[in-house]
Amino acid sequence: MDSIFKRSHSAWQDAVAGAKQIGKENGYDLNIHKKKPSGRDFHTIVIRCAKGGPYISSAKEGVHETKRRKTSTQKTGCPFHFKLLNKAEASIWCPQRIISDNANEHNHRPLEPGAAPSFPRDVIYEGNSTYGLCPGSRLMPRQILMESQNDPNPDVNLVTGSDVNNVLMLHRRNELAGKTADAYTS
Repeated sequence: MDSIFKRSHSAWQDAVAGAKQIGKENGYDLNIHKKKPSGRDFHTIVIRCAKGGPYISSAKEGVHETKRRKTSTQKTGCPFHFKLLNKAEASIWCPQRIISDNANEHNHRPLEPGAAPSFPRDVIYEGNSTYGLCPGSRLMPRQILMESQNDPNPDVNLVTGSDVNNVLMLHRRNELAGKTADAYTS
């Protein structure tokens, strides 16, 4: 994961995408934890492991082991995090370590491919026009999944029908954001 700190980017989106890509290659999912100051004019982004934060069990007593949920995708309180700083004079985003006891270490093994929470969404969005996520498309999740199985990218084979359905719902919710009921009647 040290290769994260060897690159700088001209845009914060590129810096976050680069960090996520390096994390994915090493078996870790990274997410934006917070932006400082919050709002539009931030100059610092704190990135952390997707398993960071406290684990809150929602398990019920007496559930048979074969019906228990997979715990490898749940939060472990992973302390790994770092920050992306905007060097305002050069308009460059540079990753920096956070000085802390164990901020540079994960407290869990790398995830198996496809287990990262944002992985299916990222894979589907990479080929969004191919899989019917373009504006106006109303393909069913089953149709998108069938189309994606011919993709040469091996990561696409890890995507399931529910992943496609979840991404479609997210995409449609973003499409409808800000529209009122009146917009649908006209």
